[in-house]
Amino acid sequence: MDRNSPNPPCSVNDAGAGQDRVFKAVLIYENVAAGARARWFLERLARASRKTLEEQMWNFDVLGIREVRNRAATAARKGDVVVVSASGQREFPGAVRAWLDMWLWLLKDENPALLALFDSSAAPTVASICAYLSCVTQRAGIEFLSAHGTASLFPVIRPKEEAVWPGSVARASLSPVKSRGRGERSVGHRAL
Repeated sequence: MDRNSPNPPCSVNDAGAGQDRVFKAVLIYENVAAGARARWFLERLARASRKTLEEQMWNFDVLGIREVRNRAATAARKGDVVVVSASGQREFPGAVRAWLDMWLWLLKDENPALLALFDSSAAPTVASICAYLSCVTQRAGIEFLSAHGTASLFPVIRPKEEAVWPGSVARASLSPVKSRGRGERSVGHRAL
């Protein structure tokens, strides 16, 4: 080893240290409000874990295009967490179910978490969507979490001191992402 070299040697652990600072998320959302709510939630999760958020977002409608669906599934394969954000007023369209199947089929050694966010637990299809997601994630052997609350159109426009998503939601959501445990958990929160 040349001690006068301007670039000290790196260990294998040093090379991976930069990757640990990035929180990779893929967001699949039903509408603008669901997308904004989920993005804001992900920003809070990344900030709480002291990581930089790197997200990719796709609307339910564009997943009907095969090429887009393929890109979204490939991106989700590389994510730490995949978030599906919906109103819960209607069942998932066929394109979203096809995307989920493709994404889970692509997983090999990856072990992301799937987080479902809903406007309200009282929405008509939340229970059936959660049952479906729980079933498919259980077959794939990945963590499934769900959270719900009454959402405003733009939850990101609030005073900084107002806690919209309590810390318990962030802690409960982050812990499986960090530990890569398996199973299903539901995380409720107060109104947004």
